[in-house]
Amino acid sequence: MIFELPPGLWESLRIPGLTATDRELRGLVGALHKEIAIFAHKESQPRGLLWVVLLGGTGTGKSTLFNALAGKTLSDTGVERPKTQGPILYMHRDCVSSLESHFPFPSKQILRISSEPLPSSGDQGADLSPPSIQIPPHPHLLKGSRGDLHGKTHTGTAEHFLVIEHTRDALAHLVLVDTPDLDSVALGNRQLAEDLYLFADVVVFVTSQEKYADHVPYHFLRRVQKDGKLFFLLLNKAEPTLTHDEALAPLRDHNLAVNESFFTLLPFTASDPAAFFQTNPEFRAFAKRFFTLLEKTEAKRLVQRERERSAGELSRKMQRLVKMLEQEQEASREWLERLEGLLQNANRNLIEQQHRHFTEESRRYLQAEIRKVFGKYDLLAKPRSFIRQVLLAPFRLFGWSGGQSDAYQVPLERIREKIDMTSIQIAIDQFCRQVLEKLSPADETAPLFQKLRQANVHLSDAEIRARIWQEQDQLTHWLEETFQKLAKGIPKTTEWGIYSTSIAWGVLIVLLEVVVGGGISLTEALLDSALAPFVTKGAVELFAYNELQKIARELAERYQNGLLSVLQEQSVRYSSALRGLLTPEQSLRSLRSLRGKLAAGRQQQAGTKEVEVSHGH
Repeated sequence: MIFELPPGLWESLRIPGLTATDRELRGLVGALHKEIAIFAHKESQPRGLLWVVLLGGTGTGKSTLFNALAGKTLSDTGVERPKTQGPILYMHRDCVSSLESHFPFPSKQILRISSEPLPSSGDQGADLSPPSIQIPPHPHLLKGSRGDLHGKTHTGTAEHFLVIEHTRDALAHLVLVDTPDLDSVALGNRQLAEDLYLFADVVVFVTSQEKYADHVPYHFLRRVQKDGKLFFLLLNKAEPTLTHDEALAPLRDHNLAVNESFFTLLPFTASDPAAFFQTNPEFRAFAKRFFTLLEKTEAKRLVQRERERSAGELSRKMQRLVKMLEQEQEASREWLERLEGLLQNANRNLIEQQHRHFTEESRRYLQAEIRKVFGKYDLLAKPRSFIRQVLLAPFRLFGWSGGQSDAYQVPLERIREKIDMTSIQIAIDQFCRQVLEKLSPADETAPLFQKLRQANVHLSDAEIRARIWQEQDQLTHWLEETFQKLAKGIPKTTEWGIYSTSIAWGVLIVLLEVVVGGGISLTEALLDSALAPFVTKGAVELFAYNELQKIARELAERYQNGLLSVLQEQSVRYSSALRGLLTPEQSLRSLRSLRGKLAAGRQQQAGTKEVEVSHGH
């Protein structure tokens, strides 16, 4: 079952952090990214290539045992801690190309070193591997093997996968891996050891008596047992008086069941451990059992079983991932609905604030001034100029002295000064506070929590001002166009009434100032007060009057929408912040498809004949 992952799939999986499982979800995405990549890599390798990964804590003798199983001193050993800095692989030369294909760690380089030529016949060291399983006598097991690598041993590096090649056919189906310490003080070393565990078809876990009380062996063995991997447990550097039952008792106390046939107790020695292993009966028994169980035919079955197990586990994790991502999507839809509710509430509050901008006292004052002006007006006796004074009275109320009434280019820019920016800024601040209080995830590590607080999400005062002025410019442009259309229907010969273009334009400017000043609800009332004395029952006059009423209503509506557009812009920024953290639907479909392939591959492998290997789980 070889499959290609869609390019950029994992990078497209984004999580706002709206559900209670968001931390688990983030951890699962990171873990599956790595696990799927390693699984796909192993699927591209020969079916019978079995990975044996040695894992353990600092100073447990893991590298010494790695050398002993390889039959060569490959990995450096010593009292310095930590000794192994990176992975060291011992594998057949013909299999290295499969390692390089679809390599799941692009940030690391594969460094190939040959272990050839072998030493002379009297210095070769012994091969513990099949088919003979003959354990050679001391002292030739490791003697002279440093010369295989021209006098060098290796600690590995975090930047490389160090591959030591061999040409031993009996070991061609195995990849032996020495790893950094699971309890290393260096976080990178610990993570690398965890990553290498994902490659393992078989685990050789090495601990020691002084490390046995640490939480690392119990925690890791519980994980291995839960995963169902085949594992060998070696307790190294044990006191001679320690029995198997005594050594296994702490594991049983931690509910860890280990088959005794896969548990080896290796005594402590102050001399050369490598040489000691050659004659130690416990190690020789372990080596014989190890290579017998992992001979080529059995290894192929183990690989098949492990890949079936991995496919099933990955399929379950993938199903969990898709479910949690779908829950995030649903929570996001609910979040957007709540955001819309907060926006509508903020809109209502802003309009109410604009209405309150004209107090009752201001309303009474305006109405009194209009009545006083029109009370003095006699349409038949007073000159034309007095009409202009009547219509300009509201201008003076707003602090504008007028200008040429017949000019179309009125200094509309001054109306900007009437805009109440403070109330708009307050409305934006209140809306943002409501969003952070009611819609922000409680978890400060959640991506949405952090995104909502980025500086570019909240509208600045300068952005608010620019947006309002942009809306004002558009409103002015609309008003000018509207007046031009209205003016075309006004006879030029008419000397009085609302047919005068100067009167019509003056009324529109007054209305604009009233609206901008906050009197959205006063537009039609002001229009009635200003124009009613001039309107007769003539059809043309009524038509013009009705047109001005329509313009007044649309003017108020447009200005109101302009104000609300600022709140809308703030809401759009919030919704965009969330949508930028959502997983695209195409990626969800790819995950579902990938899960289907994993499940199908597992069923296909389960249909093949398999020999069960009992290992005490």
